[in-house]
Parts: sequence; structure tokens; C-alpha cells
Amino acid sequence: MKKKRKKKQRRRTYKYQIREQPQNMRLGNMLDDLCDVHNHFLKLENRYYRRYGKYAGRYRLQQPHLTKLLERTHQHWTWIPRDTLDAVIIRIHLSFENFFDVPKFGRPKHKKRGKYRSAKFQSAYLLEEGRVRISFKEWDEPSQSFKFNKRWFSFHQHRDWKGGVRYIQILRDAVGTYWLYVVTDDISKEVLPATGESVGADNVIQGMDLVYSQTKSGMKDAFLTLSTGEKIQSPQFLKQSLKELRSLNKAFSRKVVGSNNW
Repeated sequence: MKKKRKKKQRRRTYKYQIREQPQNMRLGNMLDDLCDVHNHFLKLENRYYRRYGKYAGRYRLQQPHLTKLLERTHQHWTWIPRDTLDAVIIRIHLSFENFFDVPKFGRPKHKKRGKYRSAKFQSAYLLEEGRVRISFKEWDEPSQSFKFNKRWFSFHQHRDWKGGVRYIQILRDAVGTYWLYVVTDDISKEVLPATGESVGADNVIQGMDLVYSQTKSGMKDAFLTLSTGEKIQSPQFLKQSLKELRSLNKAFSRKVVGSNNW
């Protein structure tokens, strides 16, 4: 007889891009350490199943085992907030539950460093306008103990979130960009009034030189023309990296073909 699964609470998630800053390296180190936590407890679950024919479960791993690891052999994990470490174990527990109960779910697998994507924070954070503070820990030599080391991370807050914040997540995508997810308990639906009007848009490019051809007053023609007569120019987002591309090309042209730096 299958267990009755709890209904998920409806929540709303807001996504913000974390700006490029030197302290982002700390986020990368945190995700790499969480990958080690994931692989360690996944190995432990598999070993426990081979020996006893059942899984240890989250409660055996969270309280006694993780606490002993942090006190003895894995003190280098202590700088990460405890609820974030617990979230890794809970994720493994839910993955095994889905593997046994839902046919389409596969078995949890080990992950490489750099492939572990996200970290969940239910505490040890503070949200302000355009920035978030995360409370890490660091070893203090005079007192011979761990003390809080609070770090601020700025992000591009292009809109405000609604409702109370339940938790946040830090995610690293495949290209190394960090994102902040703010999960709230807001379930309201914003219904926009119908105006009864229709609009059309014409996007015609007569050759690639149209995007880059400019005059003193701007582009020769519009990138997008609306049915209202409004003309929108091309954003030319590729030109944002033009200066960096030039410097990289110059540096590359000075290198010797086949050398170590080529």
C-alpha cells in the first residue's frame, strides 16, 4: 500500500541575477563542498542498503551522523549553514522516495564538482533591496572556534516580490552565472483588464548590415515596427562585449602557434 503523498503548498518564485563580484568565489566553493556532501551521503545510503536491505533515511543521517562528521572528520563543512547541509540530505531522501513510488524517476546519482547547481537557505540570510546577506562561518584562531562571517551579495532586483519569503536558493548555471531564487507564499493572481484592442509587430531585417549600420541620429531603419506606428531600435546586445573581444583577439595574435599559452 502506497503512502499518501502530501499536497505541495502553492508558492511563487522570483528569479534575480546575482551581479559579478569577487565574493562570488565563495558561492562556488560552497556548491563544490555541497557536492562532496551529496556524494558522501549517497554512498552511505547505498552501503546501508546493501548491508541491511533498507535505506537509512533522513533522520538517521541528519542528527547523529552529520553532527558527528562536523565535530570529527569533516570540520571543513562547518562553514556552511547547517540548514543548507540538511537540505542536501533531504533532497537525497526525496529522490529515493520518488525512485520507489514514481516509475518515471531514476535512481539518485553521484555528481561531479561543478555539476552541483543549487543551495537552499531557510535561515542564515537577510534580504534587502538589491542585496542579500548570507551568514557563513570561519575558524577563529584566538578563540579556537567557528564564528559567523557575514557576506553581502548584490543582485539585479528588476521587480519586487510579493508575500512572505519562505526560503531562498542560490543557483549556478552551466556558464557560471549565479542566480537568486526568492520563494514566497504569495498565491494571488494578477488579472489584467481586457482592452479589446489588437496590436501587430513587423520585424524585417534586409541583410545583416542593417543591424550595424548607423547614422548620426541612430539607425537607418527600425528593428521593430508596431501597428501603432512606434518604431523600436535594435538593442545590439552583442556590442556589449566588443571591447573585451578586441583585447582578447590582440592578445591571441601575439602568441606563438603551438606554445603553452596558445
